[in-house]
Amino acid sequence: MRGRDRAETLRHWQRVRALLARVPESPETLALGVLARAQMIINEALLGQVDEAATLFAEGTGFAERLGHPESRVMLLCAYGFVRIQAGAIEEGFTHYSQAVRLADQSGNNVLRSLTRALLAPTVATRGGLREALAIGEEMETLCGGDPDAGAQLLGVSPYGMTLVYRGWVLALLGHLAEAAQVLERAIALAQVRREPELLITAHMYSASWCGFAGDAARALQHARRAVELAEAATAKITGLGSAVALGRAHLLNEQWPDAAATLEQALAEMRARQAALHVEAIVLADLAQAVIALGDCGRARVLADEAVSTAQAQHTYLEVHALAARAHVVRLSDGAQAAAAIDADLQQAMAVVERTEARGYTPLIHVERAELARLLGDEAAHQRELREAHRLFVEMGATGHAERVGRQLSAPSAEPEEQ
Repeated sequence: MRGRDRAETLRHWQRVRALLARVPESPETLALGVLARAQMIINEALLGQVDEAATLFAEGTGFAERLGHPESRVMLLCAYGFVRIQAGAIEEGFTHYSQAVRLADQSGNNVLRSLTRALLAPTVATRGGLREALAIGEEMETLCGGDPDAGAQLLGVSPYGMTLVYRGWVLALLGHLAEAAQVLERAIALAQVRREPELLITAHMYSASWCGFAGDAARALQHARRAVELAEAATAKITGLGSAVALGRAHLLNEQWPDAAATLEQALAEMRARQAALHVEAIVLADLAQAVIALGDCGRARVLADEAVSTAQAQHTYLEVHALAARAHVVRLSDGAQAAAAIDADLQQAMAVVERTEARGYTPLIHVERAELARLLGDEAAHQRELREAHRLFVEMGATGHAERVGRQLSAPSAEPEEQ
């Protein structure tokens, strides 16, 4: 269903639920009752309404148990898993998705098997299993035969298209920027052909994130603004949160500090009010901290940076590396050389997370922070060494924007060559 009106879809399934309450129970009504609740959960969540989700999940689970067909729970688990992940309960959502995959496999239905993997893969990536997420995505594509329509009616958006977007995101995290760009471009083209606004918004959002790793500030704004523009017309309000976060981060990349702070502040408030997009709360907190420190509010920036780290660690996500690097940046600017030990500890821990998750897209950014710490301590040799390593890695990754910026630092008159 292309360009699905989520509000109208929700009303349809609400009517189905009401009508089923008036007819005798049968295997057919039980199966339809489970599906109705699953569809209500997912559409309410995308509209920013989650108050009824737990009740609907409990009702649907009861119907599925009476029906006695385990596969009838697949969409119910997927829908509620999505709600829990959006609320920041990533492990709980992962458990629901994993169970959905097992039940789908037992059913032998390849559409369900591919759809569940499309949802599981990005959750596995968020938990730090980047290579595993790529493998799950490849399984998904094999099961659906590369058919963009497979499962689209159940999900309201092409699972294959979403898998392309998330593969591009994971490849960027791994530092494979050229391959990631190609995949994201394919996702955008597919969304345009299929006229699926939710897919197109998501593809632009993650393309903006790709620009962050590449250091392409101008294109980051273009993608983020396009996502915001599309989200304003979309019925799935949750896409508006994601696009607002993308725009705030693009402003940060462009050093537009007031715009970045205002946009991220508003997005964070709405995320918490709606209990949505909280699986990326750590990255929003970290980026907001960097915008706030640039505006001179050291105290609040420290609080935000600490909260970013604690949130990422509590959720056990790869975002810990982003939060740690951001806190090192904030502490360096707020406390200076006296906090050198704490800054170094955060950067070492960030590199350890990179090694554990293989999120090597962050490695050169950590070297840049190490270079700044060395400069702060007056160690010009270490400053130059770290900058050269960052530059080498940026060039290797194809992060041309960052490579050019670091290259200018290396060629600046004050940058004396390291003594051999």
